[in-house]
Amino acid sequence: MTSSNSSSDYDLLSPDLAPIEAKDRNVSVSGLGIIWFGMAVQITVLAALAQMTNYFTIGELLMIYTIGSILLAFLTLVAQDIGLKYGISFATSIVASFGYKGGKIVSVIRVVPSLIWFAVNGYIGAQAINEVFKIIFSFDNIYISLAINIAALVFVTIKGVKGIERFTTIIVPLLLVVGIYMLYIVLASYNIPFNEILNMGKTGDINRSWIFGFAVIVGLFSSVVMGMNDITKNGKVKNTEKGWLKTNRRYFIASLIGIVPALVFFCILGNITVVLSGRIDVLVVISELIQERSIILAVLVQLFIVTAQLSTNTAANLLPSAYIACSLIPKRLNFKVATITVAILACALQPWNYLDRLDLIVSLFSTTAGPAMAIIAVDYYLFRKRQLSLDDLFKSKGKYNYYKGFNPAALIVYIIATLIGFFFFLDVSFFISTALAIVLYYPTAKVFGKKFPIIIHEETKAFPNESDSKVQTF
Repeated sequence: MTSSNSSSDYDLLSPDLAPIEAKDRNVSVSGLGIIWFGMAVQITVLAALAQMTNYFTIGELLMIYTIGSILLAFLTLVAQDIGLKYGISFATSIVASFGYKGGKIVSVIRVVPSLIWFAVNGYIGAQAINEVFKIIFSFDNIYISLAINIAALVFVTIKGVKGIERFTTIIVPLLLVVGIYMLYIVLASYNIPFNEILNMGKTGDINRSWIFGFAVIVGLFSSVVMGMNDITKNGKVKNTEKGWLKTNRRYFIASLIGIVPALVFFCILGNITVVLSGRIDVLVVISELIQERSIILAVLVQLFIVTAQLSTNTAANLLPSAYIACSLIPKRLNFKVATITVAILACALQPWNYLDRLDLIVSLFSTTAGPAMAIIAVDYYLFRKRQLSLDDLFKSKGKYNYYKGFNPAALIVYIIATLIGFFFFLDVSFFISTALAIVLYYPTAKVFGKKFPIIIHEETKAFPNESDSKVQTF
């Protein structure tokens, strides 16, 4: 390597964020579907979406969740291709769209909802562990249970995407069987025909549009789909699959199958429990109903809660947050240390104290994710035509430096679209702010592109197979 391309030039490179070559990837198409199924079995939604029955009937929610989860699957396509083609995570690819400093800002904003979800899921999992201890050993200590759960989450996450896939594959049968049994117990306990249940709900005085419901569903995983390449960078791709459709079609179908049935089922399970019981502490209600029938089954349900939040929390929240932490301090923070640090920080926030407001919080954070996804999509597909220079992504003085590390066009549009969505269209913020970012970014980038041509035109050869990139030598 010449002096002009010495390791010191790659000051943004962390060994844990280096591109993964196609020959080294280990997650199959079915593996992605399994990971998505595990993430979609979102135990937190049983509590977070309890308030949705104030605004909609069960029948309406069934349609809202179905359409919203399908939309969510389509949104994975924005960043999925970046991972499959280049083997890089969100923390790396965001440099091309926002600049290396601007990318850090967006990355930190992305981490916030992940930290909230991680801690809430972790606390719910700890409650389940504590229940098992109380039932079997008459031992009650939520702090020890929380420590055990967080340790398990960290252990699975540091095994990487493949480790998460293996863990989720093992627990899928438990998730399926216990989930169906939980619905059976709820329906049998209240003995109300399902067709009558479809018309129940809508008990509050506030009217919400279906678009609000879609925004809430998208908000559940907005940070995940925005950085979908955190997972797909490990996806196996044949050398002959060079076109976008051939590369992405099978992985999209796997995501669709993994997301829609699981997410719709567990969202509806929680809402049905709310309307039948009149209580919003869904997991407690279900646990009480099952414990009346069998202590053994009650323990099994608690184990279901633990494993479900493990499969969600690792891939959806802790993994991407650890990658971003590595990108913030690339030379000093490795993936294992970052994972532990993020887990401790998330728990210190104690967001489980705000469960009754999580539906609004989720919708709010979709406001920040939408514009970022829109800018990434316009930048990657329209301006760069799916071409990136891997070497420059790891250089603060590379061509993606733009103006002092910031892409001014991207940041201006991101701020404007987010603020308009937040202050004027909060209920439908995701859709308004995303559409605004698409409409505004193209002409804004054209204007700034006169001074910084790289904003709208990728000038040099990309490395779709990673073998030509000098970054691989480190």
